[in-house]
Amino acid sequence: MSAGGSASGGGSGSAQVDGGCYNGTTKAKVADWHAELSFTVAVTGQSDGQGHLNLGVSKTAGKLDSLVYSTEAPPQVADCRAQANASYQTFINGLLGSVTIDARSGATGRIGSADPGTVTITR
Repeated sequence: MSAGGSASGGGSGSAQVDGGCYNGTTKAKVADWHAELSFTVAVTGQSDGQGHLNLGVSKTAGKLDSLVYSTEAPPQVADCRAQANASYQTFINGLLGSVTIDARSGATGRIGSADPGTVTITR
């Protein structure tokens, strides 16, 4: 790909995450939760003229598909939902950002640092 060339595309992903829910005042653990997440991303890139693409990854949609608690009693459910949503946002935001990848078809590159994912180039 020549300098100034560009690329764009998108992708989707899902994850299953287990976590704990803690009382906002006492900080005591009040329940465990299991979440299933899905998201879509947009990827845009610019060629560096030397066979690499500099890509930017941004979230286009995200959803907490299911959330199951070990304790269903209030106020734990509301607390757990808020904490699970915050954990979900942290997970998705960890995948966003930029990456440099080889421009040839089939090349892969890692995105995210705390919760890594993979970008694959297809033409």
